[in-house]
Amino acid sequence: MSIQQSGNWRKGFSKLTRTEAIGHIQRGLSLALLAVVCVFSRNSNAEAVHVMVSDSSRYYAQVADTITRHLHQQHPHITVTRLDSRNHSARDIDAGDLMLSIGTEAAETVIGNYGQNPQLSLFITRSAWYKILGGSNVSPSRAVIFIDQPLSRSLALAQVLTGKHQFSTVLGPASTHRKAELLAAAEVAGIALRYELISTTSNPLQVLSPLFDGSDAFIAVPDQGIINRNIARWVLHLGFKQKIPIIGFSRAYTEAGAAASIYTAPGDISQQGIDWLETYLANPNAEVWQPYSPQYFSVAVNTSVANVLGLILVDEKTIHERVKQRLQGGTLP
Repeated sequence: MSIQQSGNWRKGFSKLTRTEAIGHIQRGLSLALLAVVCVFSRNSNAEAVHVMVSDSSRYYAQVADTITRHLHQQHPHITVTRLDSRNHSARDIDAGDLMLSIGTEAAETVIGNYGQNPQLSLFITRSAWYKILGGSNVSPSRAVIFIDQPLSRSLALAQVLTGKHQFSTVLGPASTHRKAELLAAAEVAGIALRYELISTTSNPLQVLSPLFDGSDAFIAVPDQGIINRNIARWVLHLGFKQKIPIIGFSRAYTEAGAAASIYTAPGDISQQGIDWLETYLANPNAEVWQPYSPQYFSVAVNTSVANVLGLILVDEKTIHERVKQRLQGGTLP
């Protein structure tokens, strides 16, 4: 470039306004950032994700739809396929593809047919998961996010709603292993907790009736389906009769007559699944292969029942925040 040309170039550049110059720089940085993003996207930790659902349940479908939509939007280079465990025959799937199962049957199908693939299982209870594994068949590339909410959250919800600390519960065959968790949470929260063990051959009324005497709230703990059904009917009956609030573990429990429930909603499990996927896709060496308790939770309140029982009643969002505050050791308003 000649001296004259150089001078002309400088003169031309000097005519740019400060705003135009900044605009040129910003566009250059944007292009550079886009190039970096594309490189990292191409280097993410999966070429394909196979999403398998247990059945056509709307809850499973909601989780599958949310995660599939996220992958399409944020990782368009990844191939996403949908599979149904009830209408499935093993197929030739690349060993590096991620298998994402939603529900117990889907987890069982994935573990049985694609044991060598990296796996993430969602929407499954802790007891069902370890029953599938049978104490063995442990894979170094297997993660699971349980739906079982920590019992400390149920106790916190009972405290928030009642302002009291005398609670009771029963544990069945599938939940008896949570006794230590429950008692430890009660001790930390300063709760006086009474409990009994129940089986499929127990007389529910005989076991439950003494627990309601002098109790400020009853904490329902999820167990086997048959136990859940047998207990729920009597728990709701005794709660209504003795004006004692029931803390359930699902929105359906609340709709059936519990004062409130704390549970893992499809949106909660979807968000935690997406969080896990982002970590996995960004870093192949991340320590993601482990079991996880639910990070998020939802609260459902039966306002009619709560009003009759004279409970501390505000909107569900506020109760949710107060439960979080209680768990963090904060002072409630």
